[in-house]
Amino acid sequence: ATGSPPPQTSHRQFAVDGKSLRGTFARTGGAGVHLLSALTHQDGTVLAQQQVTTGTSETAWIQPLLETIDLAGTVVTADALHTTRSLARYLDQHGADYVFTVKANQHRLHTRLQTLPWPQGTHHTSTGIGHGRLEQRTTYREDASRIRTGTAPRAMATLRNLAISALRTTGHTNIAAGLRHMARDTTRPLTLYGITP
Repeated sequence: ATGSPPPQTSHRQFAVDGKSLRGTFARTGGAGVHLLSALTHQDGTVLAQQQVTTGTSETAWIQPLLETIDLAGTVVTADALHTTRSLARYLDQHGADYVFTVKANQHRLHTRLQTLPWPQGTHHTSTGIGHGRLEQRTTYREDASRIRTGTAPRAMATLRNLAISALRTTGHTNIAAGLRHMARDTTRPLTLYGITP
């Protein structure tokens, strides 16, 4: 993006990622519930969520997902599945920057990127666990859920995301500890959402 830098807010960088919910697949096979989410890099707060309809791909749902977010001045990260010219144009038209993963199966783009002067660029090094990056995952025991039919799995995932996001935006960095804190007093969850008991 060109011009003056955008005003800083708490949600200026976010990732787009998809996930199939375990326990939603029929015993005989078939598609389960697949959700596409936009979540902040800082604390994993879910900004938007979209169900990917059976028989379609995440790529068909990324623009409807992003329509719900003010993209001006943001940086959007996505995996190689979303490294498309149409998404890059869409983000550029909405005032967002992006960081995409490019794999060797995108021959022309990968080759062109290899010719750039990478050694002269600024480098960032991080160590991590799992797939070469540091990951923080909260499953909320969703794999043990028996809710598998209709829209219930998506509703439960939405409620989990709401609870986790509310805890993180109020300063809880350890979700398990935050849940224990809320469970000790039945008025605390109400207060968390601004409801006076």
